[in-house]
Amino acid sequence: MVQLAGLDLTLTMAGCEADAGLYAISHLRLEQGVQAQPVIDAWRVQALQAMRATAIPLAVPWAATGERPALVVFQATGTDPRGKVVQARWTWVQRGQDIYHWALYAPALRVEMEEPFFGAMQWP
Repeated sequence: MVQLAGLDLTLTMAGCEADAGLYAISHLRLEQGVQAQPVIDAWRVQALQAMRATAIPLAVPWAATGERPALVVFQATGTDPRGKVVQARWTWVQRGQDIYHWALYAPALRVEMEEPFFGAMQWP
């Protein structure tokens, strides 16, 4: 259970570590009538606070391709829980009442880490 935008929400998450990166995908479902944008905005703020980012994240648009929707991937730098520098790339996608969050963290992110992860996003 997490609290975002004043709401108690059930969050599911799966992830793995590979190639010096932490890859994670999260999901939550909003009740009918709940606006998604305030929840996404609160989630983004909490993600920035968790990594102690000191600058506003850079928003980079990714064009839609095939089955992948158009994305805005946010980029930030901060520190991990051990105090080491970490870079992050995040995106949030809403489909109906569902919100999906894709996150990638590493000491130094590379294109070859980002493209397969965010590029693989597809909707049936």
